[in-house]
Amino acid sequence: MLDFDEMAGGRKPETPAELRQHVRESLAIIRWLRGTLDWQLAAIIHTGGKSLHAWFHTPRPEVLQTLRSTANAFGIDAGLVGHPEHPCRLPGQTHSKTGKSSHVLWLQTADR
Repeated sequence: MLDFDEMAGGRKPETPAELRQHVRESLAIIRWLRGTLDWQLAAIIHTGGKSLHAWFHTPRPEVLQTLRSTANAFGIDAGLVGHPEHPCRLPGQTHSKTGKSSHVLWLQTADR
């Protein structure tokens, strides 16, 4: 699971325009991981706040270590990389700060 909670460079989006840019940048990285690196994407969840969570089938350990070392530059929470057991916001849950509901943006329902 990858948690995109900051903009590239480590700053949280503050304005609606920054939030839209953050979502576009996060989706671009997810698309690159899926399309170029052939990571198997399982789901994308919008948390109802400022984060996107991308669920991938776990890649090899050496790939995860490389991602951990570069995660912050991409706005990814390095502490959650490679920990699929970590509880994160589930769809339908209310975000405590925004009051908005988390929801599924994309879900892979069958093997590709």
